[in-house]
Amino acid sequence: IVNMAKGELVDIHEFASDPLKAIGYMAAFIGIVMWVVSRGIHKGIELCSKILMPVLVVLLLILMVRALMLPGAWSGVEYYLKPDFSHLSWRMVMLALGQAFFSLCVGEAVLVTYGSYALKSENLLRSGASIALFDTAIALIAGLVIFPALFAFGMEPQQGVGLTFAVLPQVFLKMAGGPVFGVIFFALLAFAAITTGIALLEIPVIYLIDSRGWKRKRAVCLMGGLAFLLGIPSALSHGASPVLSNIRFFDFDGFYNIMDFAWGNLGMVITGGALAIFAGWVWGAKSAADELLIGSESFTKFKPLWMGLVKYFAPVAVLVILIGVFVN
Repeated sequence: IVNMAKGELVDIHEFASDPLKAIGYMAAFIGIVMWVVSRGIHKGIELCSKILMPVLVVLLLILMVRALMLPGAWSGVEYYLKPDFSHLSWRMVMLALGQAFFSLCVGEAVLVTYGSYALKSENLLRSGASIALFDTAIALIAGLVIFPALFAFGMEPQQGVGLTFAVLPQVFLKMAGGPVFGVIFFALLAFAAITTGIALLEIPVIYLIDSRGWKRKRAVCLMGGLAFLLGIPSALSHGASPVLSNIRFFDFDGFYNIMDFAWGNLGMVITGGALAIFAGWVWGAKSAADELLIGSESFTKFKPLWMGLVKYFAPVAVLVILIGVFVN
């Protein structure tokens, strides 16, 4: 953000290759997340979300309008919204499913944890639908920021870190008022990362509080410290450590990319399927559906369909996708 405000480009590969910077910035990020979570639900997580989420939406809409006003932007819109089914494969389906699970927090217990704070009278059907629609809308708007800007300046779309930290800064600095919009974009990215980190840290913290009787600050210190230690190999795998950067597993290079696939895609799909099995067979689809009826009487007509999807369709679909990925 600071370099973008100065109108300067950062060599992301050189930056990530510095172990002190890689670990230092990771420590700062985890420290911010720990501070928010340590303040509790109302003074920390809820207050932070009430401020950051509206700001995130406003900044994203500003960037979208600016990107669509660029000459040649509509070529990027066409590239983004026109599907190319020749790239469809089992792996792509699983990656998309993993991304959906991650984005909606289905496979990582965030919805379960945050849902436990909801009032008994809460309309879960309406809340769930609102979350899914809002999440999809934000994702679509983000695409309408990135791809029109790339095509407007004749740059090739990439994926991952290269696109975000190498290509997009060049795009911003080429447009009128670019540094301002670059600062907005990376501030937006920081807000999104912080709110995600808060949600993820709250899961083990609330487990230790509710099940083990720990004080919140003690639980935050332990889980935040573990997150820092477990994150060191990933932080060093962008060039700071030759061994961690060059390790290979199937088509994935680098420890970070392997972990991203294992936990961010494969793990999400597996745990999402396990959640469906738990809701449908262990807890019981009828018991789960009865909870959804509280505060939402209109769910009655969808109850049989929902029970069938949870008990049969969701677990089988996940299993078929996983088999297809490994066979492919």
